[in-house]
Amino acid sequence: MATTEAAPRLPARTIAAFSAGALSMGALGTPLLVYLPNHYAGELGLSLLAVGAIFALVKLADIALDPILGLLIDRTRTPIGR
Repeated sequence: MATTEAAPRLPARTIAAFSAGALSMGALGTPLLVYLPNHYAGELGLSLLAVGAIFALVKLADIALDPILGLLIDRTRTPIGR
C-alpha cells in the first residue's frame, strides 16, 4: 500500500507574502462593487435588477472559467516557465 506524505508546512510569513497581492485587489474591488451599481442605476438609468443580474452573470462566468484557465496555464510550457 502506498504511503502518502504530507507536504511541508509553509511558514506564516511566506503565506502572508504570497497573499499580500490579494489585499490590494480587494481594496480596489470593494469600492467598485459598492459604488458602481449605484452609478449605473442613477446616472445611466439602468435598473438595479439589471445591474445585479449582469454582476451575477459575470461572477458565475468567472467561477466556471477560473478552473479551466488554471488547468490550461499549468499545462503550458514557455521559455520563461509556466
